[in-house]
Amino acid sequence: MKEDMIYRLRIKRRSLAATYPTFHICDAELFYYPTKEAAEEKILRFEWEPDLYCFILEACPYGRDVDYKSYRRWIYDDEGSFISETLCSEFEDPKTHEQEEYFPGRRPDQCRFKPGDCVEVAFDYTVKLGIVMECPPTPEDVADKGSRCSRFDKPFGGKAEFEEDTYLILSGKVDLHKYSQFVETHEFYYTTNILPPSLPIPPELKQQLKHLLITVHDEIEYANFDECRLGSQDTGLEKDIIVRSKMSTPKPVIYYLTPLNGALIVSVEKEPKRIRGYMDFVTAEELARVKEWIKLNYDVLMSNWNDPDSGALCRNVKRV
Repeated sequence: MKEDMIYRLRIKRRSLAATYPTFHICDAELFYYPTKEAAEEKILRFEWEPDLYCFILEACPYGRDVDYKSYRRWIYDDEGSFISETLCSEFEDPKTHEQEEYFPGRRPDQCRFKPGDCVEVAFDYTVKLGIVMECPPTPEDVADKGSRCSRFDKPFGGKAEFEEDTYLILSGKVDLHKYSQFVETHEFYYTTNILPPSLPIPPELKQQLKHLLITVHDEIEYANFDECRLGSQDTGLEKDIIVRSKMSTPKPVIYYLTPLNGALIVSVEKEPKRIRGYMDFVTAEELARVKEWIKLNYDVLMSNWNDPDSGALCRNVKRV
């Protein structure tokens, strides 16, 4: 390390009534030590108590306005066992950045968790339950990005790379009134904010998160090859429409997109019906026009649903 450091040890405690999916924590004690070893010795000597949540050890440079940033951070569970650490500095001052401080990528053996694991996401005062969708970028991922940035003469390094030391986490549950489950439920969280479950997970909650992960995975897969978006210029309607085939929907439907990631799901049949979706941003007259458009394009929509490679949707769709 390039500067003299002081080591800050924060002890987090939780509510004794903690339950999933969310519970509260707080900074209970704060200590400073001249060396990392002295701080870790304090952790090992600490007597376990029911409300202990975790230990956060941070290396902070002398004479700097650090706030809650650190040069390095180490996380330990309530029994003092090591969980994870940062691999680069959080400071943004380019004068103090050294090349080795940039996020180098996290090898698979440095990842405590894998996709499908249920985890806790710890913030300053709350903890929520989630499920891992993706691990942090590997050194190969980071090197590839650097190479691509170099080819296009774009900046590479510093804060942007630190922010990539993140897990992609899903939380919440599937909401069938929303078009994209991914948009509603995903966030990227720093590696040192991710901890193993500290409480028993109710089976129904674990199943809910697994269902969400599978749904989002399938949604992303379908969007890559089985999603046709039609705008007002194509349909004559006020809002965009998503059309899919039988590869991704068990029955022929269209998605009439509304604000706030909403969608009206309307059946494709001789007499279309609204299957799902809130009417907050759609008038009855507008919905009637959507149904009229489906009737006008029924043969084209059914041809696309049965064979999306036919090109029928691109060539023959009519405006209402």
